[in-house]
Amino acid sequence: MISEPQLWNRFIRSCAQFPENPAIDVGREVTYREMAARAKRVAATIQGSVGTGELPLTAVFAHRSETAYAAVLG
Repeated sequence: MISEPQLWNRFIRSCAQFPENPAIDVGREVTYREMAARAKRVAATIQGSVGTGELPLTAVFAHRSETAYAAVLG
């Protein structure tokens, strides 16, 4: 099993190396560039709701979708 930091590092590396390649396919292909942008928006939303400092563990309950993957990465 891959650890969370390893997964994140692989994702970031893929975003840098292959920004226009498909990252996921959920009825349409979503590129690494698009996934990175969505993940950053999710992270900013969570940070905005809890303030600065260390973020609490956040649960994600969603159907498999572009938004769900972005929430996990964000």
